[in-house]
Amino acid sequence: MGSYLSLPKRQQPSHREKRQRSPEVDDNNDITTTASNTPKRQCVEKSPLLNYEDLCANVGHAARTMNKYLKRKSKEYYWLRARTDHLVQTDEEHEAILKKEKELNELVHKMREVLEVLTDLLEENKPSTLRGLG
Repeated sequence: MGSYLSLPKRQQPSHREKRQRSPEVDDNNDITTTASNTPKRQCVEKSPLLNYEDLCANVGHAARTMNKYLKRKSKEYYWLRARTDHLVQTDEEHEAILKKEKELNELVHKMREVLEVLTDLLEENKPSTLRGLG
């Protein structure tokens, strides 16, 4: 009856005591043998051409995602306006709605500017192998 189940709860070792390693294990020896047996990782660098293509794909994806999000939000906005037109709004509510609409339009404008700048930077930094292609 050397199992943990037969001991009263207060005498059972804690989870930390259970996890402690025995003193006869030599940590230095374990580390060196384990480290020497593991295969070395080699860094594989991507070519600039692949990095450029990835950046172009990411910018294109960001533009498509932004346009989808903008369409969805504008539909939600107009649907909400149509549903609440018959309700009487206070001046504060009306101002808050106009302020949010203005913030959304400014954000969309800034996002489009950022995407244009990214596109221009990608065009300027096009790898030499692609400069003649287009």
